[in-house]
Amino acid sequence: MPDGGKIVISAKNVIVKDGEYASVKGGKCVKISIADTGIGIPPALLKRVFDPFYTTKQKGNGLGLATSYAIIHGHDGCIDVESVMGKGTTFHIFLPASQKCNDQSVSPSPVMHKGIGKILIMDDETYIREILSQILQGLGYTTVEAKNSEEALRFCDDAAKAGSPIDGAFLDLTIPGGIGGKEVILQLRKQYPNVPVYASSGYSDDPVMARPTEFGFTDSIRKPYRKDELIEILNRHTPKKTTE
Repeated sequence: MPDGGKIVISAKNVIVKDGEYASVKGGKCVKISIADTGIGIPPALLKRVFDPFYTTKQKGNGLGLATSYAIIHGHDGCIDVESVMGKGTTFHIFLPASQKCNDQSVSPSPVMHKGIGKILIMDDETYIREILSQILQGLGYTTVEAKNSEEALRFCDDAAKAGSPIDGAFLDLTIPGGIGGKEVILQLRKQYPNVPVYASSGYSDDPVMARPTEFGFTDSIRKPYRKDELIEILNRHTPKKTTE
């Protein structure tokens, strides 16, 4: 919305008919709608908004909607869009409603982790780097952010030469217009053969995500990040800071 406007987010329970949406089974669903009052999307472009790397933004990589599409379909749901030029655009998300009752009588014990050391984060998305950095800093780590492979490899090289090497890294597998984590790990392992390095992606069907060790990674984690999943992967592979 270049001239400003309003975003309205709503949610309601609906009944979806069989065949109404290709990827959603008929029955009870939750419908989430995100509507704006922007300039709208031309009909010719509506068919491509979920394509990876397709974007009309001057500063963007076209992965936001593609990632949303993959996550929603991974939960047996679907996302649809409607738009009117000059009036705005609305995205509708349909997710199957759970038929189970929420048992709140048992609260699982939180998984804890307290780390120490310096961790590199390579991702072209600023907000993703910031979110992961905040979580890791809250767990006791210091972090270094790199938006591409050049920055990541240069920092790792300088850190090793200075006698203050990194203690771990999270590498995004896809960097639009640049080298991704699959190639970076080959260079990184020359200096850091035993440091925990995690493959990161929003695409769960990437073979690196399924078999990270075959490609030189320690493990893999899917975006968007969840704190409990990060703690679990760090507990498996990263030495914890202990206190007397």
